[in-house]
Amino acid sequence: MFDGLIRTQAELDAYKQLQGVPSDIGIGDAKYKDLNHDGKISLYGDTPGQDGDVVNLGSATRGSSME
Repeated sequence: MFDGLIRTQAELDAYKQLQGVPSDIGIGDAKYKDLNHDGKISLYGDTPGQDGDVVNLGSATRGSSME
């Protein structure tokens, strides 16, 4: 989930402490929340059934219509 932009060097340094953050990230880039509080930004959790830091926005239903 989007958590704003990195605005200062201090924010950048703190954000880079999380695992999964690209090494070339810089001030002005987007940062994301560690939703499952495991100390890393990831799509999937460490064990099956965990969602990691992914948030599904919108409908997962295919072929639905707005009637």
